[in-house]
Amino acid sequence: MNKVVKRLLIFFIGLPAVLGVIAFPFPNDRYLLVNIVIMIASGLGALETANLFKKKGAQLHPVLAFSLGIIFPLFTYLELMGITSRHVLMAVLTIGVTLIFSSQVIGKSNEDFKPVISRIGGYLTSLFYPGLFFAYTTRLSLTNLVDQSYPYSPYPLLIFILMTYGNDSMAWFFGVLFGKKSRGLIAVSPNKSLVGFLGGLFSSCVVGLLIYLVIPDLSITKLPIVLLWGFLTGIMTILGDLIESAIKRSASVKDSGDIIPGRGGLLDSIDSLLFAAPVYYYLLIWILY
Repeated sequence: MNKVVKRLLIFFIGLPAVLGVIAFPFPNDRYLLVNIVIMIASGLGALETANLFKKKGAQLHPVLAFSLGIIFPLFTYLELMGITSRHVLMAVLTIGVTLIFSSQVIGKSNEDFKPVISRIGGYLTSLFYPGLFFAYTTRLSLTNLVDQSYPYSPYPLLIFILMTYGNDSMAWFFGVLFGKKSRGLIAVSPNKSLVGFLGGLFSSCVVGLLIYLVIPDLSITKLPIVLLWGFLTGIMTILGDLIESAIKRSASVKDSGDIIPGRGGLLDSIDSLLFAAPVYYYLLIWILY
């Protein structure tokens, strides 16, 4: 089975499965299921980030890297559920960062100090990438978009997934079919084409337009704002993909892992979401309020 077929299967099977998980309120409309998926994905993404640092000689403990990766999504969810306050997240982050630094001192021999900077950098990056950005998908899963009678609406996250994965998929589709002559413009990802980027941006804007036309109950009334929403989300989707490409080039690897057939690692599949999520979220808040 070639890579194109694998990628198409992921799109036609994987994407509907993801949308189904998002649309299924479990339990008690708290969207626990989708947030468990978000936490696991964030932890695995952090683990793959740690493995990329390993390629550069930083030996990071996999369990610690995974645990760091779930901090932001986990405590964001607990805060939004009213179980903890934002001060708890800050306290956990402060303790975690303190332990990261202090662990490089206690019980170390002279030979252990040379890679200290690499290890600290690896752990801190695993804490924030993808966790900090992925936590915004948790916020989106619990954002009211219809009215106060639907306090945990799935619409924001569903629209976000359609905008970002639609962008990613259409960029690949247009790039493969029409983009051969416009490749090599961006050094960090020479196989990406200008035609592909434009196709992806167009897809994000079209999703915004369709949402505007198909779901009239949403509190979105101005078409130019909706198109701007899709355009800026699309820009950040592309940026997220390019940033991960830069990290992988630094580690001299093609994929962050091999967990997903046809796409590589989990980080290769969520990279487009990461920097788009906070931009999409704050634009959503601006549009609604």
